[in-house]
Amino acid sequence: MTDPKLGRRYADALYEAARDEGVVEEVMQAADELQRVFEESGELRRVWDAPQIPGEKKTAIVGEVFKGAPELLLSSLHVLLEKKRDWVLPDMIAALRERHDREAGIVRGTLTTAIELEDKEVSPFIDLLSKRTGGDRVEIDRKVNPDLIAGFTLRWGTQFIDASVSRALRDIRRLAGA
Repeated sequence: MTDPKLGRRYADALYEAARDEGVVEEVMQAADELQRVFEESGELRRVWDAPQIPGEKKTAIVGEVFKGAPELLLSSLHVLLEKKRDWVLPDMIAALRERHDREAGIVRGTLTTAIELEDKEVSPFIDLLSKRTGGDRVEIDRKVNPDLIAGFTLRWGTQFIDASVSRALRDIRRLAGA
């Protein structure tokens, strides 16, 4: 179950509290680490998602695993557990990242190419996104997908550019009625 709207409410409350206390960057670093650990540790994710484990026990486990995390983030996790809304965590973290990026003028994109590109070959894509979005800072994740044959796809937010040979071939087949 997901609820992006509820996740956004929790994220906004956390972000505003972090901004008021001047610890936004610390909270964001800890939230990124939290997300990474949850993605990589199936065991921790199973404990968090297990309805049979009481909230107090989950609170203790989370407090131990993330004992160096800012208190604001830990408090938010405790509130989710107290209100039995632990399932909102992925939406909250995603909304927190979006809010921070928006406030900081960061644009994140994903560039997929048929072959691995060198850093200097990625610069034109960074420039393209910067011009299209007006973002102060552009960060691009790179992926390789040989099925593209050649060309690229570029995704940011809800926007998508598909300049791949595989898409062009699909279009030709569709137009030819094949």
